[in-house]
Amino acid sequence: MNGIFGGVSQPFQVGNDWNKDHFLHFDELLHLQGAYRITQAVSEVYQWAGVKPKHADWIGAGTAATLMTTMEYIDGRRKHDEASYSDFAANLLGAGLALAKPRCRFLQDFDLRLSYRTLSDPFDRHRMKRYDRMTHWLTYDLHRKWELPLHVGVGYSVQRAGTPRAKAEYFFGVGISPQTLLKQIFPSAPQTLGWLDLYHFGNQVQINTANSSVRKNKRSGR
Repeated sequence: MNGIFGGVSQPFQVGNDWNKDHFLHFDELLHLQGAYRITQAVSEVYQWAGVKPKHADWIGAGTAATLMTTMEYIDGRRKHDEASYSDFAANLLGAGLALAKPRCRFLQDFDLRLSYRTLSDPFDRHRMKRYDRMTHWLTYDLHRKWELPLHVGVGYSVQRAGTPRAKAEYFFGVGISPQTLLKQIFPSAPQTLGWLDLYHFGNQVQINTANSSVRKNKRSGR
């Protein structure tokens, strides 16, 4: 187990790192988005296999909660680490949001997305884990009201995460919704392409409140 999970040796420890870890809540957002996407992905697979949507959604939520809680337990057993109450809460909130979205009309145009500084980052095992390469997005889909395969959103990133000099960055962006675009071109595109919407493909503007500057980024990540 040590070899697989990297030093799982100490008795289980849990604490509250909401404000003390210098990640500015970025880790909680990763847990939120992870549980949200796992719930959706597992549900889509079960629905494709013929399971009723209601049952598939609950299977997805249970799977996400189990996987994410197991990962948090492993953190609690790692040397120089501990599990976090806020991470546990984010796991449950992410699974709950995935359950609520298809059942609450006002949520159906909103989504959680992620982007990287470059498209190659997710394929590099070192860069893909660096918080300063990632941006979390809360997006609003323009398709249902305006029939556009686009979304607008606000993004959040952290530079120098994990240090006392950690700094929050905020973005406004416009992106393409791949699944919506594919369905317009290929109406029979399978529902299982929904995973494409987890990424923010588009342009964005970074608003740096610390020095009142605005920086534009034109790319598919950040």
